[in-house]
Amino acid sequence: MSIREVALRVTAVAAVLLVGAMAAAHGAQTATWQQRAAGTYSWGDAANWNPAVPNAAGAVANLNAGLQGNLNIVLNGEITIGALSAGDKDGIAGSSTTISRGTGGKPLTFEGATAGAGTALNFALGAPPPSGNALDLASGIRLGGASPLTVTINSTARFDCAIGVLDLNGNTFTLTGPPRIIDGNINTGIMWQVSSIMGKGSYVQNGAGTHLLNTCPDFTGALIVNHGWFVAETAGLPNASQYVIAGASTNHKKYPCGGRFQLGSHYPPVATLPDRLSHEGTLVFKGGFFEYAGQGLAPQLQDKAVVEQVRQIQFLSGMSQIRLRNGNDVSSSTTLLANDPASGLVRQPGATLMIGGDDSRSAKGFTGALGVGEKFIIASGMAGFLKGGGGAAGSKSVSIIPWITLGTYYHPGQGKFVTYDSDKGIRCLTDAEYFTGAVLGCPPDSNFFGDNLNLGANHTQTINSFATESWKNTDIGPGSTLTISSGVIRWGSGPGSIGDGEPANAGTINFGPAEGIIWTGFDTPYGPNTIGSVLTGTGGLTTAGNNVLVLKAANTYTGKTCVGSGILQVGDGKLTNSKLGNGDVEVAAGGTLCIKAKVVNAIADTATVTLGNTGEVFFGRLELESGVNETVAGLLLGDAAQPAGTYGSKDSAATHKLDNYFSGPGVLTVSLVSRPQGQ
Repeated sequence: MSIREVALRVTAVAAVLLVGAMAAAHGAQTATWQQRAAGTYSWGDAANWNPAVPNAAGAVANLNAGLQGNLNIVLNGEITIGALSAGDKDGIAGSSTTISRGTGGKPLTFEGATAGAGTALNFALGAPPPSGNALDLASGIRLGGASPLTVTINSTARFDCAIGVLDLNGNTFTLTGPPRIIDGNINTGIMWQVSSIMGKGSYVQNGAGTHLLNTCPDFTGALIVNHGWFVAETAGLPNASQYVIAGASTNHKKYPCGGRFQLGSHYPPVATLPDRLSHEGTLVFKGGFFEYAGQGLAPQLQDKAVVEQVRQIQFLSGMSQIRLRNGNDVSSSTTLLANDPASGLVRQPGATLMIGGDDSRSAKGFTGALGVGEKFIIASGMAGFLKGGGGAAGSKSVSIIPWITLGTYYHPGQGKFVTYDSDKGIRCLTDAEYFTGAVLGCPPDSNFFGDNLNLGANHTQTINSFATESWKNTDIGPGSTLTISSGVIRWGSGPGSIGDGEPANAGTINFGPAEGIIWTGFDTPYGPNTIGSVLTGTGGLTTAGNNVLVLKAANTYTGKTCVGSGILQVGDGKLTNSKLGNGDVEVAAGGTLCIKAKVVNAIADTATVTLGNTGEVFFGRLELESGVNETVAGLLLGDAAQPAGTYGSKDSAATHKLDNYFSGPGVLTVSLVSRPQGQ
């Protein structure tokens, strides 16, 4: 037996023990299914259970006792349980279980033994069935009382399960288990075929995958996708209150991990356009991936645009990604609007967005000509995010949005900056809108593209933004300062450096009052992006991209440092004075702040450090190498403030060992000392 198989067996046993513990804690009834042979049986037949038919709030039903074939269990009335264990972990590999409705049958209801008590569905599978669904809850599910339901899958094999109508009834339904997509491998994990969702409450995906089969006009709650793939190809959620896409990004460009919400598909074609999002809803990004597609149409509709509206689009944390799959000769094009007249788009400091398109459509996708009548992210207040000289379209002083970048689907590092046109929405800058001459003497409101920032000795120069190809290295120059007024630096796909030569030649990069935003490369195997120049300014620093960003200088900027994705590394293992600026530190879920050995006082003693948490799946992490002992004023894990003490990983000498958040032998000391007045 392989290590993975052993781990799965242990996990499955733990799930069964957990269900038993829940039952014991509430004095609930526990019953075990007695029929192992394939066939159709009645849930309500006492001969099928030991000791009795499970049908009460909190009752536990065990359906995994060595099945010898496919079961069809029929509900002929109302059945309520608190936990269900199903699968074939002790039986013939490939057995399937179906729970369906018979005469007078109702949806299978999950309700805890006490008010608000959690309920559970655990499914363990040794091998997928040769065809069909491994578990088919054709009866549908209803969440009763105030009881949330957590569904756990204990298998990494690829197979499908199914649910009929899911009635949330004001409660929370949570999927867990291996996601359908893991670092580019789509042959893993479980996909739940869900007929429809109804009611208030929350549908939370912390793993596995969901294929929504039908539009759900009666679902008025929140969709929260933290991990795995939620697909609505020809269906929609037109009355949901909120769509939250969270998680984290990886260096795999085609299939990022984290929450992935796919809306629409070129195929199969449909005869009418679906209403897919709520005009009153909120689309929220916290580091996830939104695949936003046109819809395959019947021939008579092929030139019609799909116009999606939400009330507001929010970017709250991390680096989120949107992949555009736009119109072609057989599909509609897509338009995304936020209709709130006062604040259609909201962005918190530290949040960033990478927009990608298919390579075959990148040429038109990045000039604004996205499709028939197409516009992307039209929202009130967008002009307020523009930074720069305000030059006309086609000029080298056109203003940009520093926290948004564009790239192609397979090569996200090849994109550059974006601007916003009120009639077209977000579009990529054209080549003509970059200044490509010598940086010294460049017009100060220019968007500079090149690979040489050297100003020589004791010079100052201002530009609006800086984008460069990878594999290039440059210094600022001894005693020289380059001011980037929009605050943004954008690398291409791979490595490169600024000021990584002789320290005397590194110079200074000044972001002024702007939030410094550094986009690293997206292809990580080729080496880090490094800045040895001193970073200064008053607007803080945000990092985005998937690569490692190494800061080597004793930086003097003030304001919050936000690690949105990738790895922000302080020091190189040799320097002792490398440091962040003076301010709080926030590491989004999936991001990492690494403090190298020998670095002393990388984080200000008065800082509060926040390490993110998305659904207990992705965490903001602090990597502390040997000998590192950082002292900070406060520590938040997610939203929870932590007491004074020492924190670290299991390899450290810290009192609080938290491997989800910490790695390495170093220690973080939390003093809870109040910061000076005014900081």
